[in-house]
Amino acid sequence: MIMEIDDGQGRLRRRALLGGSAAAAVGLLGLSAGPAQADGGGRAQAGGGGREGRNKRRLAQVFRGATERGTLNKTNDFYLDILHPDVEWTVMAEPRRIYSNRADFLAGGSAPVLERLATPLYPDVHAIYADGDVVSVLWDGTATALDGQPYLNTFNWVFTMRGRQAIRVRAYLDLIAVNNLVERVPLPTT
Repeated sequence: MIMEIDDGQGRLRRRALLGGSAAAAVGLLGLSAGPAQADGGGRAQAGGGGREGRNKRRLAQVFRGATERGTLNKTNDFYLDILHPDVEWTVMAEPRRIYSNRADFLAGGSAPVLERLATPLYPDVHAIYADGDVVSVLWDGTATALDGQPYLNTFNWVFTMRGRQAIRVRAYLDLIAVNNLVERVPLPTT
């Protein structure tokens, strides 16, 4: 269930009440290493040692960069940094959308959304959980669409890491918000 609340600055923010597929993904995957701690700005700070700590810190780093530098954008800075060229990205919906590599995902998965946005998609990370090389990041994303209206979505991305890059991603998100954006905002003409 998604609930909109006023953030105290006149903007409506979406908040997911953990239920449904996001909660199921966390529970079924057994991601039990605990959430990353949020700093004063609501950004996740991952700690801990070993492989889980390293993976949590890496994901916290790229999401922090997306917040601070606006790297979830049309130039794909965020994705080029974290995704292995041979990543398998699956949108966990019916029917499933499976992208067999980074280029396929960038063209068919992210571009239809990011090209309709006037601003980068800024993440607000709520928690990062890890179990070995599997890391789940629960976050809300906000941007302004080309029509001046807000784009808000709630995400649970489950990354399987190899070194510093993800080789597999399972993406849970609000497809109603995506479909609304795609139907409402035409792609810009070049």
